Amino acid sequence: MLLLVGLLLAAGLLIFYHRRPAPASLEHRGERAGLDAGQAPLLLNREELSKYDGKHGLGLFMAVMGEVYDVSAGKRHYGLGGGYHSLAGKDASRSLATGNFVEDLHDDIHDFSNEQIKAVLKWRDFYHKSTKYHLVGHVVGAFYDADGRPTPLLLRIEALDGGRGPRGVVQDPTQDLQPCNSGWSQAAALVSVTALIHQGWSNNRSDHHPRACRPGTEVWCDTGYPRKVMTPGPGEELRADCVCQRGTAVTRGRRLFTGCLGTEQRCRAPELDDADDGDL
Repeated sequence: MLLLVGLLLAAGLLIFYHRRPAPASLEHRGERAGLDAGQAPLLLNREELSKYDGKHGLGLFMAVMGEVYDVSAGKRHYGLGGGYHSLAGKDASRSLATGNFVEDLHDDIHDFSNEQIKAVLKWRDFYHKSTKYHLVGHVVGAFYDADGRPTPLLLRIEALDGGRGPRGVVQDPTQDLQPCNSGWSQAAALVSVTALIHQGWSNNRSDHHPRACRPGTEVWCDTGYPRKVMTPGPGEELRADCVCQRGTAVTRGRRLFTGCLGTEQRCRAPELDDADDGDL
């Protein structure tokens, strides 16, 4: 009898350890994001988070910088068969900055440059400000320890100093992604207008889709190749931006501009048609 009681007690402690609430110091962030009154944020380990990938009937969770969000409302994007299903059930903070949704689906960003870290911070803000997705807790990993406390890495990132980036992190000129050069040209404008007419692009449609480069814009890379990436814009909208990458690979996170070959270093009039992205 005593043995049975002991086993039940041990099992209860194990469940409590893995699903215990986050410390009180973290709860205010969850409440602002939409947790029910009195509901304490969860503290999950990686294995537990992986169960919320849409395959186990537990809903859809994803994490950015250790913060776990319920993205079930975006099942079309994060559910099975969705374009961003690879983000479900994990903290894939690294991929949000690199655009590599194959090899970078993890939370290790210790080697990121200032600009890359700022990109991840923008994504965290995007989800935190969203009225569609809600913060439900944290995941133990690169950003929070087993007690739900911020790790030294997260504390360094949070200590942004005058817009110069996290202390102790330096710019790496050899990083995979660099901003594109861009400029407006009359020739490119003519090509763009012709292409838009051919596609039947109406004024209303062009107004509906935010774009970093308007018709008539050329983007080019002194080193590397132009690729289209989606980044958080004002409010809850996403916008298309241009980055230069070293190789010629094309992935879900790094796309070709319409009419641009993957081996071209200069693209004329990319109209940035992101109609298939929708809002995440």
